[in-house]
Amino acid sequence: KYETINSFASEEDQSDQYIYDIAIDFSLDSLGVEYTAYDKNKKYYVKDTTIIITPSPDWKFWTSKPDTTIMDDKKTYVKYNEMVWEALKEVPKRTPPGRENSEFWRVVYPWEPGDMLTVKPEHWYTDGDYWILDLNKFGAEDIVTQEALDSIRVVPNPYIVDSVFDPSLNDRRLRFDNLPTKCKISIFTITGQRVNILYHNAEYGSTAWWDLKNRSEKLVAPGLYLYVVEVLDDSSIDGEQGYLKKTGKFAIVR
Repeated sequence: KYETINSFASEEDQSDQYIYDIAIDFSLDSLGVEYTAYDKNKKYYVKDTTIIITPSPDWKFWTSKPDTTIMDDKKTYVKYNEMVWEALKEVPKRTPPGRENSEFWRVVYPWEPGDMLTVKPEHWYTDGDYWILDLNKFGAEDIVTQEALDSIRVVPNPYIVDSVFDPSLNDRRLRFDNLPTKCKISIFTITGQRVNILYHNAEYGSTAWWDLKNRSEKLVAPGLYLYVVEVLDDSSIDGEQGYLKKTGKFAIVR
């Protein structure tokens, strides 16, 4: 997203200072790569396809070693926590993308090293004018506010049997949207009995899925349910830690 900035210091007061946040919006489709959903039970390779070639016994000449592994030119990309990642080396099972596994994965952005963003003012510079670019803001977490928590929602609501959100009839689930990076989601019956607790910790994702099961791994009954999302209050003062909360409800219909 490119926006024109039309605010400038007045001629009477050359000491005016302006701070602008430049937002670059992009979708995963704009990356121009093919990707699949990350599967924790799958081993990934640097290349998307591995082909094993074994020579026929009646071949007289073989210019390469038997059982040669040939890797396709297509790189391996997966989607995880609403971001696309590239495999850098052979990835063991249960090694999801993230900073803690940066040895195996690299997040893919729509820009490349060497790309530049050019800012052109409409007026000439005067003596003393300067720009400061704060690179610390890249990758910084947003401060969680009550207003941000109020945007959390459950999808679909109500949940109906054979929902389009379910990959199969045996995999029933609903989704919590617009979550902060780290939070706890407690689910209760309408009478206040705790059903389950979900812990969300995703640096690049704002969604969490619930499989409609209680703490005993049994599907819950249809009805009205309450949920409470709790997150540490970043604005806590005097060393006292508080929590921000969002309470909502959803229905399960069968």
